[in-house]
Amino acid sequence: MDVLRLNNKFFYVFINFNLNNYLPKVAIYNIYKIQNTQYSNYDPQKNKNPILNLNSFNINKFINELNFNITKKKQFIDNINNNLNCCVVLNKKDIIHENWFSLSLISNKNFETWCDFINWKLESTCGNARTIEMFKSKGFYSASLSKIFKFLISKGKINTYLSVKKNNKIGNLSLIKFNPSIIGIGYKINFLFIKIYFLKKII
Repeated sequence: MDVLRLNNKFFYVFINFNLNNYLPKVAIYNIYKIQNTQYSNYDPQKNKNPILNLNSFNINKFINELNFNITKKKQFIDNINNNLNCCVVLNKKDIIHENWFSLSLISNKNFETWCDFINWKLESTCGNARTIEMFKSKGFYSASLSKIFKFLISKGKINTYLSVKKNNKIGNLSLIKFNPSIIGIGYKINFLFIKIYFLKKII
């Protein structure tokens, strides 16, 4: 951080410039493919918290009953109105875990865009799972994935593609029970107001 001071009897000015705010930031993800039938590898008895799939058909029923503690309420509704679905884990009325998923190319816009190439009649995407800090390591990620996979089977979806940050050890380990295959490495580059997604396929 560079600080410039101009000081005399007339004025005193601070200029604070942090170059790091203007440099590109790169996040690296493992891109997985999972057969939705693998939901059966998770024991639902491990999770006692209510789990809901929220979408454009039922959001109005819950919108004023839930506390949106992760994604802000307005953004949450915007995502739903853009045809994204969200599996949430609740603690009373508080949303303590979110896991988003897409069933179509249209709703996948600005979501898991490195997976636009998939067969949308039979496949889907999942991502941007987040848990409130004090509730981490309680199995909510596995629980929400299992519910999502089961729901997707009812919609005729065979496979799901999802991303987990490469340095997220717990998230990557949580997927082992679902027998995933890594199909590529994803790179997300943030530069000012621009986001660039790049996929390096492995298989």
